[in-house]
Amino acid sequence: MQMLDQCKEIMGYDLEGNNREYTRMVAYRFNNMLLKEKEAKKKVQLMFLIWFYLLSSHMRKNGEYL
Repeated sequence: MQMLDQCKEIMGYDLEGNNREYTRMVAYRFNNMLLKEKEAKKKVQLMFLIWFYLLSSHMRKNGEYL
């Protein structure tokens, strides 16, 4: 059993029998997706803050307050 595990390690498979390159590729894509999602959330938050600032300044000019 130990010899089989060593052969798998040498051939590029982890101990569960998964191809290491594929596992790395999936992890890389998942990490990329998370980074893009974070960037999108930041953009939405920034757009909301700008909209809120413009709305509040417009209302203040008209004598209204939020």
